[in-house]
Amino acid sequence: MEVAATGFNTARDYVYYEPATEEDNEACRKGKATPIASSKFYFGPGFRNSPWNEKILKLHARQAQTMREDWRRHQRRPNETEEEFQARVEEYEEQRQDKTSKTSRKKSKRETRMATVVKMIKISLVKERKDGDRNVAINRAKVEAWEFLQELLKRLPTQAMSSEEVSDRALRVEGVLTIVKVHKILICPWRHEKIAKYMEWVDETGRRMKTKSDSARTRIRIKKEGNSLPPPNLPLGVYSEQWLEEERAYDDDLDNTLHISGEVFKLLKLASKSFERDDDEAGGSDDGDDEEAQQTNGGGGDDDDDDDDEAQQTNGEAQPPNDQMEEDDIR
Repeated sequence: MEVAATGFNTARDYVYYEPATEEDNEACRKGKATPIASSKFYFGPGFRNSPWNEKILKLHARQAQTMREDWRRHQRRPNETEEEFQARVEEYEEQRQDKTSKTSRKKSKRETRMATVVKMIKISLVKERKDGDRNVAINRAKVEAWEFLQELLKRLPTQAMSSEEVSDRALRVEGVLTIVKVHKILICPWRHEKIAKYMEWVDETGRRMKTKSDSARTRIRIKKEGNSLPPPNLPLGVYSEQWLEEERAYDDDLDNTLHISGEVFKLLKLASKSFERDDDEAGGSDDGDDEEAQQTNGGGGDDDDDDDDEAQQTNGEAQPPNDQMEEDDIR
C-alpha cells in the first residue's frame, strides 16, 4: 500500500524516500501530533517501537479492511442465484450513492460556513480600522470571535458536519400549502454541546449577508440522533464529555480508536456583542457579490438543540448568550 502511495517499485527506490522526522515521532508520543494514512513512516532511532509508525499501520490496516469488505460485497455468494446477486449489488450501490449524496451535502454546508466566516473576519477588520480608537473592545471581540470560528471549522472536516434526512413534507409557504423537500437536521451526539450553537450563529449570519449556497433548502430540527461516527484526529475539546464517558465504558482503547489529537483547543463563550449588527455592517456582501439570499427557512444550523421536543422549523434568529468571551478549560 505504501509502494502504491509513493510510486516506488523496489527497495532501492527508497534511497530517495523522505521519512517523518524525529520531531513528528516525539510529538506523536506526547499526544501532540497524529499521522494520516498518507503520512511518511519514521525511520529514525527507535523506529521499531515508533508510535507514529504504529498509527500509520493501523490506518493502513483499516483501509485494507474497507477494501476487502467492498470486494466481498461484489462477489457472488454460495447458493446465490444470478438474480439475487444482481439485486444485492444494486442495493449496495444505491446505499453507497446515498452516502455520497450525504457527504456532498455536508461538504457544501462546511464550504458555505467557511465562506461566511472568512467574509466576516474581513468585514470586522475593516470596521476595526475605520473606528480607530472608538469601540476598541467591541470591535476586537468581534474579530477574535470570527477568527476563533474559522479555527474551529479548520479542525472540523466534512465528516464532522451534522447529518440530514431528506423527505417530502406539506408546509404552508406564503399562505399556500405546498409539498417541499425538507432536510431534517439530526443530533450529532459526539460533538461538544457548544458547537451546535456556534454553527447556528454562522448559518444565520450567512443567510442575512447572502452568502452563496448550493441550493435553497428548508431545514427543520428534529430530536433524533444521527449515526455518523466522528472522523479521526480531532482535538479532545470538540467532543461531548458525556458521549466520551459513555463510549469509554465500552471501549477502553477509544482514544486510540478515534486517534484523538493531543492538541489543546479551547472552546469559547462568545458574547452577544461579538455578533450583533454584523449583518447590518455587512450590507449583504463586502466584495460586490449580489447573490439571491438563501431561501432556507432557518437552520442550516446544526444539530444539538435540547430545547426542541418536537420537530421545529428553524426560521428564527440565532440568539447568542449574554455572557462574556472567556476560555473554557477544555483540552
